[in-house]
Amino acid sequence: GRAPAMTTFGDAWAPLASSPTAFNALADALGVDSCRFEDVLGLDASLLPARAVAFVVCFPPTASATALLEGPLPQYDDLFVRQIVGGACGTIAAVHALSHAPGFTPPVQWGDRDEGFSLRVLQSMKAAHDVASVATHARPGEPGVHQGRHLVCLARRGDELVWLDGRRSFPTACGPCSAEAFVETAAAALRGLVAAVQAETPDAVFSVLALTAREPPPRGLLPALGAGLDDLEDFGSFASAFLGPSADARDTREHERPAKCPRSD
Repeated sequence: GRAPAMTTFGDAWAPLASSPTAFNALADALGVDSCRFEDVLGLDASLLPARAVAFVVCFPPTASATALLEGPLPQYDDLFVRQIVGGACGTIAAVHALSHAPGFTPPVQWGDRDEGFSLRVLQSMKAAHDVASVATHARPGEPGVHQGRHLVCLARRGDELVWLDGRRSFPTACGPCSAEAFVETAAAALRGLVAAVQAETPDAVFSVLALTAREPPPRGLLPALGAGLDDLEDFGSFASAFLGPSADARDTREHERPAKCPRSD
């Protein structure tokens, strides 16, 4: 069956584009720099980034997709935010993904999964969401206007693969998953979601983002320039001083995807 209707509080938000630029702008605004979002170009395990820690998928929420996302409560129960504000599913999927990033600091103290907790989380992220919603060249979506798309997170918690869908009351487990097999197991789950939707809507449009851990800094470069890693506050300051701004820090809008990025409800 379909997910239960949302109880919403306050005005709807402008939906995020399903774009690395928008999601990385959100991560930056939340102070997370240990991981970056990137486009997934195919769902074979060999095409997914090996350093992925979570995935965000944008899809039309058909009846078959909603049924596929049903499941039991995971054994390992952690952060879960409910979508109680329209247009916020992209931000909720992003924070669910970012909760798996090294060094992630929760926007508020985690509490019980109730509407009051989810509302506090969303209120704490509103400013970051507003920055991310206008970070791309795509025309911003209209708040409160149905987009026909929904975003959810797929991640590993404990030894299970878990769907994190803010429209539901709790996360749902979709099978066992080891750390070593996460990318391969997630690829199979993503292919299953695509197949379920396309069986009902053959021309459905999807997009998938991977949240990937950054590569460790190349320590061998430092002695060649007469600097030790311990003398630097962080490698980012070293890179800025000697190499200039990183590609992530520069404005990459000219590389943004065409104007019709899928947006969420």
